[in-house]
Amino acid sequence: NLIYCDSGMIKLTDFGLVRTDDNLDLTRAGTLLGSVLYMSPEQISGFADVTHVADIYSLGIVAYEMFTGELPFMHPEMMPLLMMHLTQAPMPPVERNPKIPAALNDLVLRLLEKDPKMRVQSCRELAQELARIRPLVEAADRK
Repeated sequence: NLIYCDSGMIKLTDFGLVRTDDNLDLTRAGTLLGSVLYMSPEQISGFADVTHVADIYSLGIVAYEMFTGELPFMHPEMMPLLMMHLTQAPMPPVERNPKIPAALNDLVLRLLEKDPKMRVQSCRELAQELARIRPLVEAADRK
């Protein structure tokens, strides 16, 4: 749920939870779930320690998808997909898109750390990291 504004700014509108009474492929009727494809490990494992850093993980999924054209974790069934988020390291983005500079690859992987303490801790920190590696990304685009 990202909105591109006329000002050129991208705004995050929701990574929250939804209640559904529908019988959808990745949800169970009457249960609380976020989008399983973008759900952080701490959300999956019981919601006890969910902070704003869970949204950083979800943003990492979006970044991975933007730079590779694929989601880091895919499975047609919900439980194996949830287990991938909990236990499986994503394939490095550079393996799916060799044009990604190493610094960007490393940043996306930091966004997707299983341990929230190992992730980028704020959008401010992410912006600083992106500003630092922007010249590398722009140089890669020119190649």
